Amino acid sequence: MESKTKILERLVSKRDKSASDLKSIIHFVKNNNLRYPELVLDCSLQLLSKHSSGLDSEYHLIIEELVNAAIESDFLEVAMKGIKSLSRKFGDKNTKVIKIAGTYRESNGDENNANEYYDYILSENKNDLVRNFIQPFLTCIH
Repeated sequence: MESKTKILERLVSKRDKSASDLKSIIHFVKNNNLRYPELVLDCSLQLLSKHSSGLDSEYHLIIEELVNAAIESDFLEVAMKGIKSLSRKFGDKNTKVIKIAGTYRESNGDENNANEYYDYILSENKNDLVRNFIQPFLTCIH
């Protein structure tokens, strides 16, 4: 059986990558829990700059992947631009936007502000199972 790394190498080795190729790379990395943030960042930027008109419903999913990869790669200015784009589309109170903004703050060394974002998510989703597992942990580390 071909390893995940070999499959990824094969996907990346194509010389002229179509939008479909770039999306396949991003989805493969995400779906296999691989850590190649620079690759995801590069593919996301290529998609957004060369193929954005063909992304339609996937546009904001690509922005989300871009933001996560930018945060992990410490390209915080790129991440903030992506967060602003998501916020314009979904609003400042959207759980996904708040979570990503909290992750951004945390990666930028602003743990207190990040915790405010996470606390807001928990307070808004009182019946969420995640709250039942995360809240006791957060209480222990404050």
